[in-house]
Amino acid sequence: MDTLNQAMIHFDERYASTTEWKKPLVVSTLTLQRLIGLTWKTFAKKIRILGWADISMTRPVFGGDTLYAESEVKEKHDVQDDPTCGKLTVITKGINQDGAVICSMEYDMIVYKRQGVPFEKVGY
Repeated sequence: MDTLNQAMIHFDERYASTTEWKKPLVVSTLTLQRLIGLTWKTFAKKIRILGWADISMTRPVFGGDTLYAESEVKEKHDVQDDPTCGKLTVITKGINQDGAVICSMEYDMIVYKRQGVPFEKVGY
C-alpha cells in the first residue's frame, strides 16, 4: 500500500494465493527504487539519471527477499558543456538471496569527474 499500487497481487494474500506466484509480489517500481538506492556507494557523486534504455524484470520479488545490486559501466563520455562532469551508461542487475537475477536495467547518468567533485565540508 506504500506505493499506492492498487493491483491486488501486491497486497491481498488471499488473492495472491490463487495466482501462479502464490504470494504477494513486491511492486516493480519499488524494486527499481531499491536497486538504484543500493548503488549509492558506487555512484554517490551522481548528479542525475537521464533516462532508461531498458528495464527487464526477469523474476518475481517477494516481501522478505534480500536484494543485491551489481553495476557495470558500459560506456563513458564527456559532457560537452561541463568539463567537470561525465556521462555514464550503466547496467545494473538486481540479484536475490538465491543468486538469481531478478532485474536488469540500462540507464544513462551524469556524474562528477574526480577533479570536478564540489568541495564538501565534513563534520556534524
